[in-house]
Amino acid sequence: MSDLLTIQDLWVEYETDEGVFKAVNGIDLTIKPGESLGLVGETGAGKTTLALSIMGLLPKGIGRVTRGKAIFDGTDLMQLGEAGLRRLRGSRISMVFQDPMTSLNPVLPVGEQISEVLRLHHPEMSKSELEKRTREILEMVGISSDRCTDYPHQFSGGMKQRIIIAIAIACQPDLLLADEPTTALDVTIQAQVLAMMNELREKLNTAIILITHDLGVVAQMCEKVAIIYAGEIIEYGTLTDVFDHPPHHPYTQGLFASIPSLDSKSERLSVIGGLMPDADNLPDGCRFHPRCRQCMDVCKKEKPAPVMLDGHMIRCHLLNRHDG
Repeated sequence: MSDLLTIQDLWVEYETDEGVFKAVNGIDLTIKPGESLGLVGETGAGKTTLALSIMGLLPKGIGRVTRGKAIFDGTDLMQLGEAGLRRLRGSRISMVFQDPMTSLNPVLPVGEQISEVLRLHHPEMSKSELEKRTREILEMVGISSDRCTDYPHQFSGGMKQRIIIAIAIACQPDLLLADEPTTALDVTIQAQVLAMMNELREKLNTAIILITHDLGVVAQMCEKVAIIYAGEIIEYGTLTDVFDHPPHHPYTQGLFASIPSLDSKSERLSVIGGLMPDADNLPDGCRFHPRCRQCMDVCKKEKPAPVMLDGHMIRCHLLNRHDG
């Protein structure tokens, strides 16, 4: 099966009055039709920037792609003009943004907000067809079609998130970018939203890139996992590779160690010391070396080359040592 999206050596930076912030630094990724990929990392790792650059929604005059390609179904998104991107957005590539409370228009009924997407990309649809399709989409995300005329404030947080997903899938996109889709939802509603997204993926064969810092969500949703740190993919593989098959990158080990265990008792959670480096002052060598307990001299000077272990990629000098 050919790749739906191939990202090659993508670099993105933000230029502000305070300096140049290097948010994405040479990312390579592929995703096939119907596949689900979890993009995992701390706040500030570059996850949302990567999604916004795919969508062509980087802030104007500040964010820019300085190098690289994002080839979607044979077309390089980085070379498409605004008109071309607008045709793709919502129809073939959609994004679920982070905050359901601010993503909906408070003065429009939710049915109208869904039908607006359909009307934009399918101008040939009649009024009755639009209404019928809008009702079908609402039912698809588990909301009664009778609520088409209700306004966003009449829904709970979980239902608002479902409506945002309904808007994103209205045109049955080939690729869905979901940026922390379950943030601020309680555990029960979170489980329902994730189950619904999985169901839609199977029904529509939509590929999903799930942006999150929650490894539990990744375990539930994703077939492949990419661990991102300071704008670089430092580990990549199948869910089984990253969760169960060592070796792992020290940062990945730290992420797993910080998850509370039901089997062991401890007074404090394990943490990764230090903070993510500032994007305007990235360290030399391995970006993670100032926080790494296994740091060697070479880590401070040279950027580690990716090591491939049967499709499982790890970018770490510990795996490049020749001295055993």
